Amino acid sequence: ALDGTMEVLPSVFSSVLTTIVAFSVLLFVEGLEMMREMAFVVIACLAFSLFEAFVILPAHLAHKKVLDETKKPKFSVKNGLLFLLAGILVIVLGASLIDMIDSDFGAALFPFSLFIVGAILCWNGFSKSPIETKIRGRADRFIKLVRDRYFIVAVRTFIGKKAKMYRISFFIPLLITIGTFMLFGAKVIGFTFFPNIPPDFFNVEVAYKPGDNKQKTEEFLQLASKIIVEENNKIQAEANDTLMKYYSSNIGFTSNLGQAGNHTGSLTVFLDNENSSTPSDTLMNRVLKRLQATQQGQLAQGIYVGGFNRFGKEVELGLTSVDEKSIMMAKETFKEEIANLGGVINIKDNMPPGRFEVQLNLRPQAEVMGLTKNEVLSQVRAGFFGQEAQRVIIGTDEVKIWVRFPQDDRNSLSDLENLRIRNATGIAIPLKEIADFELGRAPESLKRRNGQRIIKVDAECIDPDAVADINSKIRKDIVPKIEQLYPSVKIVSLGQFERSQKTGSSMGGVALIAIVIMFIILTLHFNSLSQAFLIMLVIPAGVAGAFLGHGLVGIPVSILSVFGMIALLGVLVNDAIVFLDRFNDLLLEGNSVKEAAIEAAASRFRPILLTSLTTVAGLLPMISESSMQAQFLIPMATSIAFGILFGTIFILFFYPSAILFWNGSRRFFYYLWKWKAPSELEVEPVMKLKKIKEGNHA
Repeated sequence: ALDGTMEVLPSVFSSVLTTIVAFSVLLFVEGLEMMREMAFVVIACLAFSLFEAFVILPAHLAHKKVLDETKKPKFSVKNGLLFLLAGILVIVLGASLIDMIDSDFGAALFPFSLFIVGAILCWNGFSKSPIETKIRGRADRFIKLVRDRYFIVAVRTFIGKKAKMYRISFFIPLLITIGTFMLFGAKVIGFTFFPNIPPDFFNVEVAYKPGDNKQKTEEFLQLASKIIVEENNKIQAEANDTLMKYYSSNIGFTSNLGQAGNHTGSLTVFLDNENSSTPSDTLMNRVLKRLQATQQGQLAQGIYVGGFNRFGKEVELGLTSVDEKSIMMAKETFKEEIANLGGVINIKDNMPPGRFEVQLNLRPQAEVMGLTKNEVLSQVRAGFFGQEAQRVIIGTDEVKIWVRFPQDDRNSLSDLENLRIRNATGIAIPLKEIADFELGRAPESLKRRNGQRIIKVDAECIDPDAVADINSKIRKDIVPKIEQLYPSVKIVSLGQFERSQKTGSSMGGVALIAIVIMFIILTLHFNSLSQAFLIMLVIPAGVAGAFLGHGLVGIPVSILSVFGMIALLGVLVNDAIVFLDRFNDLLLEGNSVKEAAIEAAASRFRPILLTSLTTVAGLLPMISESSMQAQFLIPMATSIAFGILFGTIFILFFYPSAILFWNGSRRFFYYLWKWKAPSELEVEPVMKLKKIKEGNHA
């Protein structure tokens, strides 16, 4: 046990260390801080695995009963099967009780206790009967059959018996990788920066003109409720599927339209996405289309039908300017251009019309009378809104006394027109003689960003996978046009685009540093720069496999997929380290480069294949999961599972060809440098190191 531990210690330590470095990238990515918790858990597990592998596992293996093949089983096959059946039944019983228990912690312990008991029964029935020996023996024979009859033949074919086929087979993974990225460039494999996570609910919101009565809002909500139920029933009849669980209504507030008052209202529709195969967008788009065609919908100032997007608005840009008129005109033009673009819905801004107000414009006579705008407005405010006259102490309370006109004298526009304004000399002048009156609507609020006035315009995409393309078209075609029409207006990207830029820029720098650190670790491990490069050859094949996996699963590549690819780097490097370590050992034992490459593939076939298959098998249930929580992990799981699958194929079948090609390349450059043809072993780093050590001992 001790000898085996010391033999694999360097390679296992380097492998785990490179994986920790790869996952550590997620600790420093900005914009998606939720990934830090996952990265911390993985790094902690990897660190503990080192302790388990080098301290606990050797102690277990050193026990004489662990590897003793002569021990007799305690149970017969029949009794072992009975134990297995009993264990499975106990586990099934525990699983059936989970849904029946409440949130009581004590009651929850019972089904978990059944899981433990069932697992113990299964373990005893399997390991303490001839079942384990028979299954292990047959599995061992099957793996050896596949390895010796098919795998080694395939490896020798790729290398070539007489002809140097490895010079051709080395480029097969490269061609597959290039082909995959060509499919990605041709958009056969889609891309979106943030994945489309189906919402648990969506909102139907309406806003009429501020000041409209509550009855309009109620009528719209009743109509919307009727349409939602009808469309859900249609979906149920067409697809035998239901999306809606229940809904609730609210009058006086809208979260997405950003307005409040009796002229606003909303419906919140809760969905059952986990048990429904119909996309939630189907119900939302049908409801929006019908509402826009109704009379109530056409009279509304704004209608919104959509769900909550956890990564920000799909399309969101901000318009800034010091010129009020230009920014308002640019806003309307910008919204029209986005609507003409196609593929977008729910186009709105955060500047809805507010309540009616009286706007005063002073005439030249006001200046002649010695009145300024501030003086006029302060007197109007004092008369209609009031002004603090004094404060009185009543008991322990301080009471403010305000003075203003009586209710009857501040009730109409004529009262405002007849208001008398006093100048510095005390002359009372009717307001209508020094000012013009105009009715208008004021904005409900003014938004600022970094101290500058900003109006946000946002929209949603009909096709969630087209978010990147639509944002690109807006930045390329519409933004320059708006900035040319309104020179004082500047447009900044917000929402998902801004978040993607922030995440991408931070991830790019950290990932580059991580790759450099991994490269240094590999160089120190092999004492060779060239073999560190050879290890890195597995990365493009794995990344190409991750891209192909997204195409096969039918989901677009996203930023979460890239996180999975970063984690994939460490996993792929592990297999390559184990393979190349064995290759170096075989060279030291006196094998030729060709035979060492083939024998390394044969001896590492079982561990690499089994670890890869178990990893992929463990991730497949997550990839097929339909729950909302799993949607965040599916892109990462797809990248890791398919990256490992294709990376394993590359390592097992093509890595021997890569080793021989790399050896031939080093001999070629050695010849160019010294004009002397070296042998195959002479250029191998491990043989050079051996020669140096022998020289030092001599």
